[in-house]
Amino acid sequence: MAKNWALKYTHTDKTYVDLGQQASLLGVFDPGDKWTVDMWIYSQTLPFSAWSWLFCKAFTSHSTPYYQFDIRWWEANSYLEACIWRSDAFSGYLTVISPNNSILLENWYHIEVDVDLSIPYMELFLNGISQQKDITAEGTYSNFNTSCSLGINLNLISPSYAFTGIIDEVRVSDIIRHTANFTPPTRKYSPDANTMGLWHFDEGTGTIAYDVSGNGNNATLSTPAPTWVAGCPNLKYGRHPALMGQGLAGTGQISRGLAR
Repeated sequence: MAKNWALKYTHTDKTYVDLGQQASLLGVFDPGDKWTVDMWIYSQTLPFSAWSWLFCKAFTSHSTPYYQFDIRWWEANSYLEACIWRSDAFSGYLTVISPNNSILLENWYHIEVDVDLSIPYMELFLNGISQQKDITAEGTYSNFNTSCSLGINLNLISPSYAFTGIIDEVRVSDIIRHTANFTPPTRKYSPDANTMGLWHFDEGTGTIAYDVSGNGNNATLSTPAPTWVAGCPNLKYGRHPALMGQGLAGTGQISRGLAR
């Protein structure tokens, strides 16, 4: 049986994973399209510089206007935010957040963000529970030929706002996966026709994390690289962590520990 691995990131070394620039992945984020990004995270240290980035679809330059899709964690009130950020107004084209203190240290969380730009619409789910919706877009969204990344804001000016913690089982889809509360996955995903990228991070060694979606979006680890560590316990044991005696689904808290 294959071991369940994941990647641990550190803000001091600005470690990250570059998910690449294959057309099958970048095209997911085009104007008018639908997408879902979901992942497991394990928070270990409060954000070092106000924000810690979990997922980033970066902008191409600082020439206004530009748009960037982010999933990030705010230090001051320990909440999660997903947004499409626009430069011309220094605000969000679409923005959704979780309540204050919804991300606690040394706990695993399942995060999902669903976007439909034909409406437009964005919704944030934390451990399967809807946190907020936004249907009041401002501006005219555009996509750029830039990489997606994990663990850092990988913009072209200066990569920054790095994350300290673990990220596991990341999936990018070209549909809306959920529109109502759901039970987080109890096993690793299998790709379907709408899976544009799926990274189990079970290699356990090396500098490549392979995309198992069949689309060839293999990810590259930074130099210095994130560290291979034990993965999310619910994926390891094939059970929801809340069934292991430590889940507090009402607060969004799932499970402590098992990360090394």
